Amino acid sequence: MISLACSLWKSKLFRIMRIMCFLLIVGMVSAFAEKAHSQAVRFSLNLRNVTTKTVLQQIEEQSQYYFIYDASVVDVERKTNISAEDQSIVAVLDQLFSQTDVIYKINDRTIALSSTSIPQNVSQTIGVSGKVTGDDGVPLPGVTVVVKGSTNGTITDAEGNYNIPQVDGNGILHFSFVGMKPQDVSVQGRTVINVVMAEEAIGLDEVVAIGYGTQSRQNLTGSIAKVSNEILEKKQVSTIESALQGEVAGVSVVNNGGPGVSPTVRIRGIGSVNFNADPLYVVDGLPVGNLNNFDIKDMESVTVLKDAASAAIYGSRAANGVIIITTKQGARNNKMTVSVDASTGIQKAWNMLDLLNRDEYLQFGTELLTNAGDAAPPRFSQMNEPIYEGTTQTFAQTETDWQDEMFRTAPISQLNVNISGGNDKIRLYTSYGRFSQKGIMLGTDYNRHSFRVNTESKVSDRITVGENVKATYSERSNQRTDGGRTIVKHMVNQVPYIPAYDPTKTGGFGGPETVDGSDAANPLRIATFESDKTDVVNLLGNVFAEVRLTDWLKFRSSVGMEYTSDRNVIKLPIYNEGYNQRVDNELTDNRFTYFSPIFTNQLTFNHAFGNHLINAVLVSEQQKTKRTVLNGYGKQATNDLTELTGSTAQTVDGYKEETALISYAGRLNYSFANKYLFNFSIRRDGSSVFAPGKKWGYFPGVSVGWVISEEGFMDNVNVISNLKLKASYGTLGFNAVGAYPWQSSISSNTTAVFNNNYENNPGAYFDKLPNKDLEWEITKMTNFGFDLELLEGSVSFSAEYFERKTDNLIVNNPLPTSMGYAVNPATNIGSMKNWGYEFNAGYHKSFGELNLSVDGNISFVDNKVLKLSTGQPNIDMGGVTSDYGGYTITRTQEGYPIQGFYGWVVDDIFQSQPEIDALNADSGGFYQSESTAPGDIKFKDINGRDANGELTGKPDGKITDDDRTYIGSYLPDFSYGVNILASYKGFDISVALQGVQGNEIYNGTKVLTQGMMRLFNMDKAVLNAWTPENTNTDIPRAVNGDPNHNARTSDRFVEDGSYLRVKNLTLGYTFSPNMMSSISKGAVSSLRLYFTAQNLLTFTKYNGYDPEIGASSTYSGTNATLLQGVDFGFYPQPRTFIFGINVSF
Repeated sequence: MISLACSLWKSKLFRIMRIMCFLLIVGMVSAFAEKAHSQAVRFSLNLRNVTTKTVLQQIEEQSQYYFIYDASVVDVERKTNISAEDQSIVAVLDQLFSQTDVIYKINDRTIALSSTSIPQNVSQTIGVSGKVTGDDGVPLPGVTVVVKGSTNGTITDAEGNYNIPQVDGNGILHFSFVGMKPQDVSVQGRTVINVVMAEEAIGLDEVVAIGYGTQSRQNLTGSIAKVSNEILEKKQVSTIESALQGEVAGVSVVNNGGPGVSPTVRIRGIGSVNFNADPLYVVDGLPVGNLNNFDIKDMESVTVLKDAASAAIYGSRAANGVIIITTKQGARNNKMTVSVDASTGIQKAWNMLDLLNRDEYLQFGTELLTNAGDAAPPRFSQMNEPIYEGTTQTFAQTETDWQDEMFRTAPISQLNVNISGGNDKIRLYTSYGRFSQKGIMLGTDYNRHSFRVNTESKVSDRITVGENVKATYSERSNQRTDGGRTIVKHMVNQVPYIPAYDPTKTGGFGGPETVDGSDAANPLRIATFESDKTDVVNLLGNVFAEVRLTDWLKFRSSVGMEYTSDRNVIKLPIYNEGYNQRVDNELTDNRFTYFSPIFTNQLTFNHAFGNHLINAVLVSEQQKTKRTVLNGYGKQATNDLTELTGSTAQTVDGYKEETALISYAGRLNYSFANKYLFNFSIRRDGSSVFAPGKKWGYFPGVSVGWVISEEGFMDNVNVISNLKLKASYGTLGFNAVGAYPWQSSISSNTTAVFNNNYENNPGAYFDKLPNKDLEWEITKMTNFGFDLELLEGSVSFSAEYFERKTDNLIVNNPLPTSMGYAVNPATNIGSMKNWGYEFNAGYHKSFGELNLSVDGNISFVDNKVLKLSTGQPNIDMGGVTSDYGGYTITRTQEGYPIQGFYGWVVDDIFQSQPEIDALNADSGGFYQSESTAPGDIKFKDINGRDANGELTGKPDGKITDDDRTYIGSYLPDFSYGVNILASYKGFDISVALQGVQGNEIYNGTKVLTQGMMRLFNMDKAVLNAWTPENTNTDIPRAVNGDPNHNARTSDRFVEDGSYLRVKNLTLGYTFSPNMMSSISKGAVSSLRLYFTAQNLLTFTKYNGYDPEIGASSTYSGTNATLLQGVDFGFYPQPRTFIFGINVSF
């Protein structure tokens, strides 16, 4: 709320200053005539190598004169020297414009400039008057109105009115005002011409939200990026986070699952080992948990604070960066506008795996079992039996494509209807939004309804009140797991001769039986018969009052709150599909409520005098959070009963927690002559989550900038429009570690033993060690960079280098189980560093009616764990089941990047028994295992131990756990994005490219489809498995039980995860406003039709469903922070085609 209101004030800063200056001028009573005034006012100027515009500004500051001119006629950017001591205005102007074609005319306090090269139009036939307002409907005093090509002109009065007595009826009026887009209006014989001027929020004048305020991009010294709604709205996705993918250098956005699931967002690397490293999200001044509950169509802009100096104003919550969302407001244009944006389309999976068909499966299964000395399952010789009683279809006639059964062409649609408008007293923006997305996999979908009201009212000239209120209701069908296995695992491993449906079985689904020798569950039953649904009600809002104490000081007070009610209902009905069955109808009802009020008071000082511009902010803030969890579980004897009432085996658990954060913050921005820039921010946070004596922390940040292009020695370098060097340093904190991380809680889920008897003796115990020394994580960040603009801003380039070091890293310290504690305590025992480079480049140019804009970004981010002083030398993570090899998959260790893939290195495939025997003889035992045989993988011997048990780093002749090493990283070498926008007349096109390069993926899906550990369906690649007749292959032998552990974690399953994706392609056509107004008789003001394709093309070498692999406990069954980039069967990104319409009334 604060950032939004401040952005409104900041964006009008220069306009307000000009208005104030004008009112002072017109409020003074002139005591002298023009000649007397021109003789009385004397000037002393000594300026060298400055623009003519600078000289004119100095004259205006030293007098009551006001210049009007057409910048296309008078070259005010011309460099000049001027030296005047106590001289009149005439003498100063004669010197200034000597040897130029500029002429001037003094009319009272107004000085009109023109050129002798432009024929002076003396045909003065009519008088023209009118009113000039901004797009918010507010009158604009001080606007320059001049007859183009002449010195005939004026400026608007306090009410925005103007009057020019003698104007050529065929002439052109030129309107100009600082911070507004200039306009040329043909007179066409009209005597009354009213003009609405739009803000020119582009280039260096662009206003950016910076937290508790706004700032001109020209004066930014930190690392801040802004994404406009024009970019966001072209992406038909459910979350704002997804829309940011590829848009900002240093910001990584990775898919995390199906519809309605928030993606993984990381800003400049990884900020935590055990805890959530998401950035802080701030919407209209209110911190929120995620952006799932917001309609993209309501967003005005998104600002990303990447460095510590920029984010320090948010203190202890900003260690992972800050994303500020500003929502739309109504325009003060004295009218109401109704806008409708509606679209509909389809989604499809863009890639499928090449799985075995029925006959290939029988061939593979026979070989797999025979090589292990096992008999084929009875079904293999009974394929001509009917698939179920009462049908003539046999198993030999059944060919089920489980991918085809599970994937679908799914609809997607969105609707946003908004009403906006206002006048000089009040403005309103209200909207209703609906987003509906069926998943491309059965059993997944997401529906959201949202309603928003933003109002702002001017109670008086000095008091403004308003509110921003949003309500959302969403329903999400979550992707199910079964037995700890993902639905993708069941889909790819399911037997192809098993029918999808069997009406003779409870539930009606087919599945393997004992005679099939396989136990994959029916994915259709999991997706459609079972259910896992989450309903969310989210309310977010604030009310505020702002008092303008003086022209340069204002006070704002606001009260906001967020409320969330989350209900997750899981229904697991009774079924029997053969081998797999459930005898009870299991019901789970989990409820979560969250309530967080926040109180903010803010004092803002903003004043310009001479070459000095000072902006200062003081903030006091208090936020409380209350979380309540209630979980219920029970069993019913029939599927007809779907509520917990009357169920058996009931269990109920839950908890309630409260936290509080008290904060005091301040910021000072200083600019001298728009040349030397300084920023200092500091926040003092007090958090209830830490122990007494550790609750408070200070988080300062400082940044400086030098606009070299404003220096005199750059005056003749005309190709450079802007060149700025900047540097920053700051300290941030992290407190998202739970409510009571330092305390030892009491757990009562145990029994006490007395005299060797534990029956009927309920007990309790302390579940973890207390840690009163636990304190804030401290992130220190340094940032250096420069911004460069060439050719009047048409070409831009920026580069930044950053270092981000986190000390006091909070890690759950693993303790020996012998200590008797169930929970590992949170401890400050780690340190981690992220560092890298970011580059942005842009080209923006208009060629007549063709407008072209190309922007690109690329970022390089490295990571290293500097210290990890846990009770163990590393933190290992693996899959929740043994389906992925049964070993560690990732390791986090001091001296290496976080969460590297850790396993064995494939050396070759054993071709003969003598080869194995020779290695066994050299090892004095077994090189790998006694079960190793020809066709098994030979792993590389890279390490051993000496007599003292210390690792030597040299081969020891046998394969052990010590031969594991780092075999890849999910962290890319670089990430990049490119945006291309072009428009010609009514046509527009935009293309968004996004990609990563140099990252690896641990392809768990490949383990499932090529691991050959058990009898499941596989990828066709296994048909090329090693045999004595097929030795030229990299696929090991097929043998049931995998006695050599060929499917262990190894580089066999590590693949290049690089990809380039055409993320978005949009084609649109906007009909002529005049045509639409004529056809609709003024009812329709604009109409645009568009077509959008998402994920149109993907270029990758990855062999799984999709190379975009994030991290989710849905797939790993545990804290997924250290399992990113592991493909356990990830939900793939769909290819989407959408048609839509934008219409305004």
